[in-house]
Amino acid sequence: FDSTGLVFAVTAAIPGGAGNLLHLYDARKYDSGPFSELKVDQSSVENFLTGKSMNMSNAKELSRMEWKSIAFNTTGSQMLATTNNMTGGGLALVLDGFTADVLQTFTLPKAAEDDTDSSSSSTSMTACFTQDDKYVLTGGCSNGTIQCWEASGTGNLITTLSGHNAGPVNAIACNPKRAMFASCCTNTALW
Repeated sequence: FDSTGLVFAVTAAIPGGAGNLLHLYDARKYDSGPFSELKVDQSSVENFLTGKSMNMSNAKELSRMEWKSIAFNTTGSQMLATTNNMTGGGLALVLDGFTADVLQTFTLPKAAEDDTDSSSSSTSMTACFTQDDKYVLTGGCSNGTIQCWEASGTGNLITTLSGHNAGPVNAIACNPKRAMFASCCTNTALW
């Protein structure tokens, strides 16, 4: 649902890994069907990733991953989709809320080549917008870290937060009224 509680999105994979469909509904008129049907082609995600200097095979694999969640920013002008994970990484995409154009992507850090315990490899991707829509928080690394990314512009990694020692962060949500967020693995933390 968006921040008004009136619009919600449903996503479905296009067969053969060709992309994803987004259907936007008005909760008051759900039985009338979606008021907007958007398509995110696999090739547009792949091209965006290769434009960020990702190698072709990783970009192709990430762009074909099935989406697991979709969320709106506070204004409804952008959506954040997260994917199922592959070995060594997950993907979050910031999409235009009206056209579904890919605006930004974020990937979880991969395990270092000399990291024998795979403490930084990813398991399950989770993400949310901050309450001011300026940043995206991601979690899912097995070392329990949370990454804070610039939501627009360059999409740079701003900082990495540590605090979950029991395992990967599998849920993260920002408080819409206060400058705080919650994250959890087997423990819950308020930041």
